[in-house]
Amino acid sequence: LEEELENGNQNDNKKLVPVIEVMRRIKWDHSLQSQDFIVNYFDRVDERILSCPFDQPNNSVKGKEESFIFAIPEHRIMSIQYKERVVWDKEQRLDCVFGSMNGNGETIQQVIQDYDGWVEKEKEKREFNERRRRELVNQLKFILGDDIFLSLKTMSQKLQEKAVISTINDQEVADYVKMALSLFRKANLPTQQQNHKDAANDDDNCNKRGRITDVEALNLLSDLVALLPNDVLREQVLLHVSQLLSKFE
Repeated sequence: LEEELENGNQNDNKKLVPVIEVMRRIKWDHSLQSQDFIVNYFDRVDERILSCPFDQPNNSVKGKEESFIFAIPEHRIMSIQYKERVVWDKEQRLDCVFGSMNGNGETIQQVIQDYDGWVEKEKEKREFNERRRRELVNQLKFILGDDIFLSLKTMSQKLQEKAVISTINDQEVADYVKMALSLFRKANLPTQQQNHKDAANDDDNCNKRGRITDVEALNLLSDLVALLPNDVLREQVLLHVSQLLSKFE
């Protein structure tokens, strides 16, 4: 089975290998250690993504299946990890077990062989992203003020949370970008129009921050979005930001 799938993927990389085939591969391929894998699935009770070991016994789903991950419906499995690295992801169309679609031919044997190097690169990447994130947060707080920055942060978190459990459509992304831009514009307004109590102090703060253009605001948003861990959502938002920027050229 594994050989057939791998050979098939060399000829057709446009279809994502179903998660059930990935799970069977992990279960029956004796070169793999099933305890090294983690399954992320959507829990209908908690209505959020939960994680469990690949070998977790089935103590909750009705039926004779002894394995929990084989007992739950296939469509509820969102992704599979080898240790810390995601090797199969439904939303991102990623398969680094057989190498299909966005796995770009990389197989689980290559993942295991290169894992230590991947961990080191991810550590460097996270440290860089965290430094950049702090810089951007400080810059955004200065430009927007604490209240409007909190609105942007809350709106962004909701979009990311939804992206974890379902596909975000283009209209939702477009609405997010437009709403984010409206927050930047609001920060440019005189204090009276923002309904703040301490007009004198807030006007002074606004003058210190200065005004920013829509182009500058969208570029800042792009810098922040570029740090998103979700590849699909990141590309969606950046595309809409780019489309909006083109209208100002």
